[in-house]
Amino acid sequence: MKRLLYTKPDGTQVIFHHDEMEGVNHIEYRQPVDRIIEHNKRKAADSDGFVSRQRALKHVATIPIVLLHKWLNEDGIAVDAYTRRPREFSGWLMRKLRSNEYRDLRTSKTL
Repeated sequence: MKRLLYTKPDGTQVIFHHDEMEGVNHIEYRQPVDRIIEHNKRKAADSDGFVSRQRALKHVATIPIVLLHKWLNEDGIAVDAYTRRPREFSGWLMRKLRSNEYRDLRTSKTL
């Protein structure tokens, strides 16, 4: 059985799945990432990423939630561990963002 739970304003769909044969439930996220990537490209071209006059804060990327979940799953990191202790994973996340494979997620030319 599959049922759409809700759709977020950014278009992300949250879908509930129940496998009757296995007796297992899971949640699926679907997210249109094209707008996020286009936004990131514009930001990277138009600014240096700093969000304050003091240049103390820098916005370096916008990562679609579906991609973040994929990365966490591939690398064996529990979502709750990441959300509870994000600083522990900052090096891991920056390595992902520095990869040329994910350059379109960057909103700044330098990280």
